[in-house]
Amino acid sequence: MNRELANNKISNNTKLTKRNIFSSFLNWFCKITNTNTDVKNELLYIKEEKDKRQAILEKEFIKLVEELKSHKNTKFSIIFRVFISTGIRVG
Repeated sequence: MNRELANNKISNNTKLTKRNIFSSFLNWFCKITNTNTDVKNELLYIKEEKDKRQAILEKEFIKLVEELKSHKNTKFSIIFRVFISTGIRVG
């Protein structure tokens, strides 16, 4: 598995997913066979890639506000205000 993770020309997030699935399988297998293996130290460390987040454009924001007003839903209004206060992002 380490050779595949090191040589594949795929994104780190895909490698991380494969590594996590394989790690879960090995942990399960070690548990049912009563084998003591430190799976985390055996597999290569893969760093998760994080994309740069972008703010919503003003036109999109206005459209969201108009749609929110047209539905007249208090629950959606509160949730939207929370998103605005925490820095709503797209990405």
